[in-house]
Amino acid sequence: MHDNTLTDDNREKFIQIAERYNQRLKFYNVEELCADRIAEIVKYLPQAKRSIYTIAMFYRLFIPYLLLPQGIEKAFYLDSDIIVNCDITEFWQIDLGDKPFGAVSRTSQIKDKKNDDTSKVFALVREGIVNAEDYFFSGGLLMNLKVLREKENTILEGLKFIGNNPQYVYLDQDVLNYCFSTSYVKLPVSFNRVMLFVRPENEWTIEKKIYHYAANRITLGMDMNDPYNRLWMDYFIKTPWVDDDVKAVLSGDKLPSRKNFAVSVVIPIYNAEEFINECLDSLLIQTFQDFEVIVVDDCSTDSSYAIVKEYAPKFNGRLRLEQTEKNSGGGGYIPRNIGLMLARGEYIQFLDADDMLLPTALESLYLAANLYDAEVVYTSSYYRLNAPNDVYLYKDGTTKKMPIVQTEFTIDDPDKNLSRLCLESGEGNFHNCWTKFVRRDFILRNRILFSIIPNAGDLIWVINFYCRAKRFLRISTPFYFYRRYNSHSIIRTVRSPQEQCSYWFSSFVEFVKVLHELEKTNEVLAENPLYCLMIIKKHFSHCLYRTEDARKELDSEEIYKILHSEFIKSTDNLVLLLPFFCSLIDEEKRINANQSKLIKHYAEPINKFKLYLSAKIYVLINKKMDEEAIQILSVSDEKAKLSKPPWWQRTGTCHMIDSYAGKLEIVAKAIVEGNVQIRLAGSYAPNPADKSKRIPYWIDYTKLTVNENTIFDTITPAWHDKPYVYKMDVKADEEIKIHVEWLPHRSDTIETQPPKITAPEQKISTPSSDTVKPKVEPPPKVPAPAQKISTPSSNAVKPKVEPELKYETARVDVKFMSRTAGGDCKILSLSDKNASVSQPGWLQKGGIGYQIQSDAGKLEFIAKITADGQLNCNLKGIAVANPNNPAIRIPYWVIYTKLVMNERTIFNTIVPAWNDRPFRHSMDVKAGDEIKIQIEWQPQS
Repeated sequence: MHDNTLTDDNREKFIQIAERYNQRLKFYNVEELCADRIAEIVKYLPQAKRSIYTIAMFYRLFIPYLLLPQGIEKAFYLDSDIIVNCDITEFWQIDLGDKPFGAVSRTSQIKDKKNDDTSKVFALVREGIVNAEDYFFSGGLLMNLKVLREKENTILEGLKFIGNNPQYVYLDQDVLNYCFSTSYVKLPVSFNRVMLFVRPENEWTIEKKIYHYAANRITLGMDMNDPYNRLWMDYFIKTPWVDDDVKAVLSGDKLPSRKNFAVSVVIPIYNAEEFINECLDSLLIQTFQDFEVIVVDDCSTDSSYAIVKEYAPKFNGRLRLEQTEKNSGGGGYIPRNIGLMLARGEYIQFLDADDMLLPTALESLYLAANLYDAEVVYTSSYYRLNAPNDVYLYKDGTTKKMPIVQTEFTIDDPDKNLSRLCLESGEGNFHNCWTKFVRRDFILRNRILFSIIPNAGDLIWVINFYCRAKRFLRISTPFYFYRRYNSHSIIRTVRSPQEQCSYWFSSFVEFVKVLHELEKTNEVLAENPLYCLMIIKKHFSHCLYRTEDARKELDSEEIYKILHSEFIKSTDNLVLLLPFFCSLIDEEKRINANQSKLIKHYAEPINKFKLYLSAKIYVLINKKMDEEAIQILSVSDEKAKLSKPPWWQRTGTCHMIDSYAGKLEIVAKAIVEGNVQIRLAGSYAPNPADKSKRIPYWIDYTKLTVNENTIFDTITPAWHDKPYVYKMDVKADEEIKIHVEWLPHRSDTIETQPPKITAPEQKISTPSSDTVKPKVEPPPKVPAPAQKISTPSSNAVKPKVEPELKYETARVDVKFMSRTAGGDCKILSLSDKNASVSQPGWLQKGGIGYQIQSDAGKLEFIAKITADGQLNCNLKGIAVANPNNPAIRIPYWVIYTKLVMNERTIFNTIVPAWNDRPFRHSMDVKAGDEIKIQIEWQPQS
């Protein structure tokens, strides 16, 4: 069963297989034979066409009444990722009686029923619609066609039910389970042994079963010691899809003779005499020998060059030894570039001179790359040699979540590569080049060479190809041994504390300069400046780690001066980020008065990004009781978030009030006699709900009054872990009235003595009524920014009131994908005359796309379609930034309130959307359609 994508060449290959085994083969083009039914399914389940699967998952439903002749009463359905390693006669002879089919239940796959997580994975089970022991896999079905033909209406009811419940993701399987979970014949697990489950090593025995590889297929090109992988390969090499070269490699026969190699291993060396022999030995014992070795010596002063020359005969002419004219100054980037230019292999594997490869590394990586036609294979785990007898398996966060495979075999979207690697927690091992197996012509075609910058040339190189790779394969199997105890490594050069800090901070500055230049020419980075910010943050953390011991011997002020001296040499863009980097360093150091002044000097550029940062006020009594020791009676900000942090409840009662209002009045009541603490803390901006995007900032508090007593009335900065703390004794049943104010973070100038400003109360429901009341001496009256500003008297102080947008800038991406060649889409009208409309190149892949940005709060436009196809509408957030400095953009969400397409209301409620987490809606369109789209969103406050 196939669709229109089956080529004549592949059809012929199928026929070759059938003829080889004297079998009959018939092709059913389901897309043509069952077009009406497919349209009906899409009607009930529009998510089927944009699912992680394909519409082909519903083909099995067409077998009884659309495909096979009425005279056939039995069929054996198999998914295409199955190996039938047995005689199917015993299954074929099973009597199904009046049951629609036979299938294998999920619980039969799991020996430990107590730890079965079925209810967590499958929504039908979780919601009690299907019993856990009855839920079955639909990848292998022994079908009773006569009964199924009578159940057509039942299946249609199942389609309607699943279509009305978007929480179901296993669409075809859930339809069948909804209809027949209590009325099918349960088959033995040997009928459909799903390889999705972890197997103990003592159970890795191939048996006479039907093996369903499912998501575990990714391991097929990996460890050939796994008998299940070997089983797949033994069958795979018998097919016409494997050429003679790959067959020879897989079968272990003599390698074919050819001019070039499958893999080029590039090794830069400098004074590596202690370990280079182990490195080269690891290559000699590779299970896959179709590779060349290119060693580039960076003018070593020890015997490294001579050792490699002695090894050359062992590689039978496959080792090339070169030497640079002069030492490149460290990092190995020039030797690697030389190796790239000399390489003749289809793929490149970098190997440091003090490291080693697992014996199956090149075989597994090459097979994986070829099977999935990958430009880049990324091995996310590796072995660390911390000492001669100390080996540690490094696994990143994603590997821990997915111990066997990745769910998506390849990633075809560079944006998605960087989104995951930059923004998701746990992906810490993305920065080095030696865990990347890369196609050589991809490197040369995109001119991705190493930048000659200290200690970060490989990171720039990696970022560059993450932004360009269209076939990206991630595997968790470790193949690389990374040595950490090499005393000759450049990163272990002995320096004074000041020299160590200066070296790494200057390296970081050079890295940011190169990254900024890369951003100018790279579409993915230019469209997503948050990636640059997160890359900068990660690399600065790496540089900080390298100065950890040095910084222990220096106080904060010395560190800040070194940091300042390096940053001041850089561009203005980087200097603007200095306060942020100071804040990262200060996680380990306490701020004293002098250091606070240094940080304040650079505070203003950072303060532009948000009108008010989220202030955190803690009210607590350190007295342990069965009930609360203190209560919060009222809070003036209705939008404030009140919580009780669990870590504070161990010694007493603590309430936390999180507010953006700029002014806050709190009334608390002490239940017992004791000592009350009022802690004014800093924050993380800008997203209180998403730690992966938080950046630590300070809050400039301007006033604290407790029970009408003014505690302070001047600028008082406070950080998240260095709050301002006020303590007072209270009696039982005493009420405490607390008044707090803090500065807005909107100013374009640095002032020696910033004016005292009382923050405005923000009313989200009526933004037009907001007023900003600057507190000055004497206090002038200043109307709201959205209103016309009246001229104060000549004797009054004229505070700078910066106008602000009433609405965030909304971003709408509209993309039309035609089902026929030559289809077009035009924007006919746009209600907001000031809106920007563009057609970025990345949005034109596979269709025609428009990007519309507007800050009007309401938008209406009409798109004209010229061919049948699908129209996608994505509502996105934005990245708010200093217009002169895109490197420090910060993502914001936009709160959409309404979406209507052709008078049909898609939603009419609050729907927040981010730049990388949009709200998506798709609809089928026909030639000549005019699609009217109406969008509304909330004001900025």
